Amino acid sequence: MLAHNIPSVIFTGKLDDSFRKKIYTKGIVDYVLKEGPANVEYVVSLLSQLKRTCELDVLVVDDSNSIRSYIKHLLVIYQFNVLEAVDGVDALEKIQQHPNISLVLTDFNMPNMDGLELTKQIRRKHRSQHMAIIGMSAFGNNQLSEHFLKLGGSDFITKPFLEEEFFCRINQNMALLEHIKKLKFLATRDFLM
Repeated sequence: MLAHNIPSVIFTGKLDDSFRKKIYTKGIVDYVLKEGPANVEYVVSLLSQLKRTCELDVLVVDDSNSIRSYIKHLLVIYQFNVLEAVDGVDALEKIQQHPNISLVLTDFNMPNMDGLELTKQIRRKHRSQHMAIIGMSAFGNNQLSEHFLKLGGSDFITKPFLEEEFFCRINQNMALLEHIKKLKFLATRDFLM
């Protein structure tokens, strides 16, 4: 499956740490343990999300080439269209050039314009119902994440992170945007016609 660039999910009854690490080095999207109905719902939600991701543009903003490359690699596993920016100024230009960006992953500490200022600038034109912003920092603390969220950030993750946590946060934010989109669609339709 992976040789043909088909996203793969492992649904298993048992999993140890060494097998989990092996899964992620192979480029597997995710694993799910067979523990009950909630896990089946998660798989269905994950497969539904994978079907939509190839239509979604994501912007990764980080001044570190290696971190941008790593995050891009993770997002490509999920079939996202990934754009990159080296700082907040570059990110604003990319957002203007690519109006279909629905998710921005931004580092906090960058030259020219940091992640907090970038978030403020994005929120002046793009509401949280249309674009999710996930902040990232190696200097994670409660005050930084709280400040970021109050400025309009959707989520915050501390680097280094586990791939599972990264993907769960991406999926939750994208699922929320999809639910909002569906609700807006339903609110503008007359079902009696």
